[in-house]
Amino acid sequence: MKPSARLARLVMMEAAAVAGEIQPILQRAQPVTRGAVLADLVADYFAIHFHPLVREEQIALWLQTMQSMIPLNEIEAGDPWRTQRQ
Repeated sequence: MKPSARLARLVMMEAAAVAGEIQPILQRAQPVTRGAVLADLVADYFAIHFHPLVREEQIALWLQTMQSMIPLNEIEAGDPWRTQRQ
């Protein structure tokens, strides 16, 4: 495995662990509140970690990453939208 692939795998494993810790807290909130919490965390991330000159590019990359994770998360959640697609 290439070093970059190894690093990506480690990052995703750590992300999954942190998400697992946060999930129980978010599950206690209404969906609209969950969205607001996540939006606040993401906005904080971009405000702190990326200079305004590169921020839009980084947001686009983050959005692509997040969108690519949706199908996997749907499968993990038991495909909650399956009946609506049929």
